[in-house]
Parts: sequence; C-alpha cells; structure tokens
Amino acid sequence: MTEILLDIFSNYRISDKIVGVITDNGSNFKKAFKEYGVTVDDILQQTEDSDEEQIDDLNDLSDTLNEILKGSTILPPHKSCASHFLNLIATTDAERVGQC
Repeated sequence: MTEILLDIFSNYRISDKIVGVITDNGSNFKKAFKEYGVTVDDILQQTEDSDEEQIDDLNDLSDTLNEILKGSTILPPHKSCASHFLNLIATTDAERVGQC
C-alpha cells in the first residue's frame, strides 16, 4: 500500500505538494500509515523551532515535510475521513434499529 501511494504521488507530480492524506477507515490504510507514516509532532520535532506558530502556512509545512521525506519511504500525516466514518455509523445504526 505504501509503495502504491508513493507511486501515485509521483505519477501525478504532487509529492512536493502533499501535506497530509485523508482516507477511509480501511485496515490497509491504517496499517500502512501506522508503519510508514509521519505525524505532525514528528515534523515539529525535526524543525529547528518546534513551535507550531513557526509553521505559518501550508507552504512552510510542505517544505518541512519534503525535507523529512526526501529519499525515504515515509508517508505524510494521515487522517481518517470524517464523512465516511459518520456514514458508517448512520448506516450501521439504521440497520440495527430496523432489526429491533
């Protein structure tokens, strides 16, 4: 999964623009980002000033992230899609209510 994502970023020439990735709650994504992902805390620790206010905009964050990721197999920070999560809750709960 990690190599596939990195290939997609490379093929679309967006590797230097990505500051994070949002996916569904699939276990394959969770595992890939758990093993190969970097967190915002990791990024802040690697900057000279670990003060969040020093990263003023997405360009600064992107530049910092690109320096960390250069030449390595590390994925950018990951978040699960809130809409997908809420949809799963709504459909699962609706099915359970209908069964009662």
